[in-house]
Amino acid sequence: YRKFRGLLAIALRDKLLQENINLYLDRIDVKPNKIEFLTQQELLNLSKAPCEIPVLKKASLFSCLTGLRYSDVQRLEWSNIVPNLEGTGYNIRTRTKKTQAEISLPLSPDALELCGERSDGVVFIGLNRNMLNAPLRRWISEAGITKHITFHSFRHSCISKMNNRCKIPYVVKYLDGHSLSGETDRR
Repeated sequence: YRKFRGLLAIALRDKLLQENINLYLDRIDVKPNKIEFLTQQELLNLSKAPCEIPVLKKASLFSCLTGLRYSDVQRLEWSNIVPNLEGTGYNIRTRTKKTQAEISLPLSPDALELCGERSDGVVFIGLNRNMLNAPLRRWISEAGITKHITFHSFRHSCISKMNNRCKIPYVVKYLDGHSLSGETDRR
């Protein structure tokens, strides 16, 4: 709705409209969506449940551990997984597709293990959007989870876990890959 109103404003500015139609439009209040996420027990159940597509399972659990969006998991390359400064583990260093924010996230040993054997190119070879419908729903159902879970819910699961551990919103926002400027935060 905001984009539509913005388009009307541009049309008025460019003299494609003779009067400001926005003055006659009522505001539409958007109801916030219910944000679903997995509990620790549900994550455990999901990790134990069989999935017909192994790369879907690995990429999904990876998102649960890192908080990366589907678009960033799908295009993650081995070159983005680099040793941390202490030399004790690895970080993900990349620019997110949606916000273009540059991130450096610590990578847990469990998350690194989900990546498989190191090679060149894309980490989760074969991951595609067709897997996010029926195959994902079947796997979630197999785990006994009745919530409406999408791939993006895995990101929320990670963020929820971070919020429980770290009570400093600025830190969670940074680790989540959101812009730290004064801009409005949009997921």
